[in-house]
Amino acid sequence: MVTTIWIVITITFFLLRVAPGGPFDSERAVSAAVEQNLLIAYNLDDPLLQQYGNYLWGLLHGDLGPSYKQKDFSVAELLFHGLPISLLIGGVALSIAVSTGLLLGATMARHRNQKLDAALEGFVTCGLALPPLIAAPLLVFLFSIVLGWLPAGGLESPLHLVLPVISLCVPYIAAFARLSRSSCLEALNQPFATTAQAKGVGNWRLLWHHVLPSALVPVLSFVGPAAATLLAGSMVVEVFFSIPGIGHYFVQGALDRDYTLVLGAVLVYTTSILILNFLVDLLFLRIDPRIQLH
Repeated sequence: MVTTIWIVITITFFLLRVAPGGPFDSERAVSAAVEQNLLIAYNLDDPLLQQYGNYLWGLLHGDLGPSYKQKDFSVAELLFHGLPISLLIGGVALSIAVSTGLLLGATMARHRNQKLDAALEGFVTCGLALPPLIAAPLLVFLFSIVLGWLPAGGLESPLHLVLPVISLCVPYIAAFARLSRSSCLEALNQPFATTAQAKGVGNWRLLWHHVLPSALVPVLSFVGPAAATLLAGSMVVEVFFSIPGIGHYFVQGALDRDYTLVLGAVLVYTTSILILNFLVDLLFLRIDPRIQLH
């Protein structure tokens, strides 16, 4: 885990530094002397490898550095403020996506090749074609502008979370539904399912007590990759709905060339994904003890 974080941080650090421009290029009416003083104040005039070493040394001591643009706050303070918001939105969206996707997939498997299966397959196909970048403005237009039921942005009440969460989870509900349908159909063809049916086990009992637990492993294996892409989608959602989460700070930092803020956000994202993948692996062991972690 530590090696992966170090590699990601290293790549991000040097990609930021080779990109054109700097954190103070967009300052209004700043003379060359003032800009040079700013670079000296933040040690940005040091050789690149020395800056890299200083940043890693700060990380080892829990110092994420100052924000070059939001000078009243350190990077740690900004991320500490944004992390709970991003975890709330992402956690709720992922939980809804997994649970709803499993329910839809199991229902589609139960009614395979029937009208309900075809109708839900149409919903799944539409859901897969609605990434957050497209879903967010459509939902705002319908529920905020046309119907006026939900707020279009901000974070003043729980109602402000509804549209961002739906925007995030719709394509993942569809993905989990399709995957769980396939897994359930495969499990239905296994000998244990045939034996249970021969013993007179009802269709729904067979599905929920025998088939679905067997189909969980391939479905849960998608949780890690889904969480990674969901985090990427959260950047779009947080910016679109003006939510001060980590995704918002990441995008703002990238636009402002705020190196330390971008690096801090990347560090949090990478660590979160690695921890989630580890927890999913532990869950695999709980579901199927035959799986060995290496």
